Amino acid sequence: MTNKMSILLILLASSTMAQQGTSTTSVKMPEKASKLWSVRLSSTLETDSKTTSDETKTFSNTTSLGFGYKLPYELSAGLSLVLDKDLEGEREQNLRDPSLSLSRALPVFAKYVTSKAKVSARVPLSESSRKTTGLQTAIATSVTFLYDASNLASGLTIGYGPSLISNFHKYKVTTSGKSNTQRTLSNSLMFDYAFNDSFGIYLDNTYYRNFTYDGNYNDFFSFDQSLTYSHKIGASATIGHAIGGSALAVNGKESNVQLFDKNESTYYFTLGFSY
Repeated sequence: MTNKMSILLILLASSTMAQQGTSTTSVKMPEKASKLWSVRLSSTLETDSKTTSDETKTFSNTTSLGFGYKLPYELSAGLSLVLDKDLEGEREQNLRDPSLSLSRALPVFAKYVTSKAKVSARVPLSESSRKTTGLQTAIATSVTFLYDASNLASGLTIGYGPSLISNFHKYKVTTSGKSNTQRTLSNSLMFDYAFNDSFGIYLDNTYYRNFTYDGNYNDFFSFDQSLTYSHKIGASATIGHAIGGSALAVNGKESNVQLFDKNESTYYFTLGFSY
């Protein structure tokens, strides 16, 4: 593996998982291998691409806190906490369901390829889970494969990550009458290019399929592009663009997958620190 800063390698080492259906905007920060435990903190400011004069324009802040601890047999345990806050209107804030995870590096099966398996469980403490969806828990399993493509381009890493989320609800529908999602299948293709030890760009392309308890399904997509500056003390700064939504247009036939849309695109800026 190249010794340059790799966002995909940091993603693989991180115990934080914020897979809520579309894009993920949390910064991927380095984890010191010599420590038995680690702490990661990040704060993200996000806004859509609408003009400032538009009354529907949104501003929000997301604060993420993650803890990691190394266990015997090369296992790693993690705890993730995420708080969302609107920066306009009533400025409501919502705590997402905490996530507990267990991960382990898999045996090397090919040259230049590393992989890691992870299983995580959500603790339904948020108001949405308790009062709206009736979520009891959610179990997520994923595997991330990383290919060191520095033989093709110095500093390039390519990643692929399939995942399965199984939700367990009290009822098939929410209190508002919408169908709850029983399972989510996703596939992610990721590209990380490190210019040097400090700067890198990261591209994430993910396709989701959600299944209801009645067997119906719908497809979603997300694209994320970001530029990160990372300092050796553990601090980092990221700017990026993300877009996500239904993979099909309103008519249910035409594709709605796109790289930019003035009504759907969001921009974000993240400051992070890890210890």
